Amino acid sequence: MTEPKSPLEALLARIGSLLEGTAGSGVAEQVQQVVADFLAAFRLVPKKDFDEHLAELHELKAQVGELSNRIEALESQDD
Repeated sequence: MTEPKSPLEALLARIGSLLEGTAGSGVAEQVQQVVADFLAAFRLVPKKDFDEHLAELHELKAQVGELSNRIEALESQDD
């Protein structure tokens, strides 16, 4: 058996192996197809990438807040 190439393929392989002993191969294939169709609607990314982008987003929000405060301070000096 070859190594699964993605987490989705690993999940489907595991589901298939769990169902092989209890149900016919047709049921296992149908379940795998339902799971694959369901997950195809999502754009999944590795958790590490997600966490890095989330940290970057928080940093950018903080920078926007600081810049907004500076703009507000500059505008109040004009009054």
